[in-house]
Amino acid sequence: VGARPNEIGLGVVLERLWTTEGEVVRVLIRGAKVTEHSGQPERVLWIRATSPEGQALLSAIPTGETRTEVRRGAKRINLDWSERIRPAMGGKPSAYSLRHQFAANLKAAGLDPIEIAKALGHLSVKSQKRYGSRSQGQGGGTGLLKAEATRNVRTGPEADAITDYDPLEL
Repeated sequence: VGARPNEIGLGVVLERLWTTEGEVVRVLIRGAKVTEHSGQPERVLWIRATSPEGQALLSAIPTGETRTEVRRGAKRINLDWSERIRPAMGGKPSAYSLRHQFAANLKAAGLDPIEIAKALGHLSVKSQKRYGSRSQGQGGGTGLLKAEATRNVRTGPEADAITDYDPLEL
């Protein structure tokens, strides 16, 4: 779901919930690239449990539990990727490739740029230009129902201005 390896190191909280949308996975990601002028301190993604992303996330929650925190160091993630995952995928993608694919899938699904920025933890819609394109999306939509972020996302001409924010009620 687009978490950076360093964000996984800070801990990603996964929670199985039932809402009016049905079963969902609530994902709390603490931002790793946050300054006064960039990044989201925290973001919450609401993922449809029946989607491929939702199923993968649910598999990380221990049987009989409804909540877990995934914490794995960036170096360990990159080592696992190099030793096990990349060889199985033909030796090309990086661990960060998943983040770019997530962005491309969101764009291909036609999501609003503000929603994409929130999902990726960006403070400005301009940042997502570096991440995938609609044509690189894998089709089939996305499991993302909603993205929430701590700070307001900057758009258009005001994208370079700093905006005030209200902390999320978490």
